[in-house]
Amino acid sequence: MSFVGCVGIRSDNDGVYWIKTVKPGAYPAGSDWLRAPHIHFEVHERFERLITQTYFPGESLNARDRLLNAALRPDLLIAKPLPSADGSVHQLVNFDIVLARG
Repeated sequence: MSFVGCVGIRSDNDGVYWIKTVKPGAYPAGSDWLRAPHIHFEVHERFERLITQTYFPGESLNARDRLLNAALRPDLLIAKPLPSADGSVHQLVNFDIVLARG
């Protein structure tokens, strides 16, 4: 079963946003390439538009994802793990998106 979904969200006045979703699976992007799990973002503001994606920490496929590894700073595209405040089994991650001009 495939999952395809999208949602429009707004950050708060401090630029904070929250997303609760299922973790996507890997998928083939050609006969010799399996994309690592990731989430696409398209961010709009008054003067800028950014299209990016975030990857999950600890994924073995991150090391072989061609788009991730083509980035100048692949480390900035991998979300940072956060500790769970309530001890839940859900994975919490932080992914900062910064627009230069807003």
